[in-house]
Amino acid sequence: HDAFVFATGFGRDTITDFKTTGSSSDVLEFASEIFVDLDAAFAAADQVGDDTVFTIDADTSLILRGVQLAGLAQDDFRFV
Repeated sequence: HDAFVFATGFGRDTITDFKTTGSSSDVLEFASEIFVDLDAAFAAADQVGDDTVFTIDADTSLILRGVQLAGLAQDDFRFV
């Protein structure tokens, strides 16, 4: 179980081992300056091939390799 923490201006990151299910499922934790809730996060997300890509701005993005956007749920996120 990993928690990936993102604060304002985190740059361009790629996670290659994010798990969405099971007892070892992971969590994306976003500062409220990035996303205030799940709707805001999903509004910035796109399915690109086999990956989910969150685009915050021209200099800030997050790629989840091999993760389907439709497979993400509330328990995969924390907003602080």
